[in-house]
Amino acid sequence: MLYWVRENVTTDVAVIHEETCPHCNYGLGRGGGTTGKNNKWHDPFDSLDKAKSFARGTGRQVKKCGHCVAKR
Repeated sequence: MLYWVRENVTTDVAVIHEETCPHCNYGLGRGGGTTGKNNKWHDPFDSLDKAKSFARGTGRQVKKCGHCVAKR
């Protein structure tokens, strides 16, 4: 399983997603690559711990996606 981090500058949050999550869509987001100016996807991490570490390094509030990762 790979994990992606979506960084949102508007809400000042970094959200961790599993690659197969429909909100992530392998780093393309729900819009299929049209993440807009407020979001930036950071490419796949091979463990949840690595994704968490990267997300913390953004300086933003870190959250797990409620659809895919929060259940872990």
